[in-house]
Amino acid sequence: MREIKPEAIYDVKEVAEMFGLAERTVKRLVYEGKLPGRKVASRIVFVGSELLQSLPQWTGRKKAV
Repeated sequence: MREIKPEAIYDVKEVAEMFGLAERTVKRLVYEGKLPGRKVASRIVFVGSELLQSLPQWTGRKKAV
């Protein structure tokens, strides 16, 4: 995972790459309230500091076999 800068703004593609998820999954997690995305116009964006706060729930997550 690359470094998340607290002051940076990320898009869905970047967050998907960071967490090793599909872009569609990232969008679903935002709509479910499990990732802190914000809708800006027609895009979903993420604030780095909010992503860092959500990291504890994602660390140690096991992938399905």
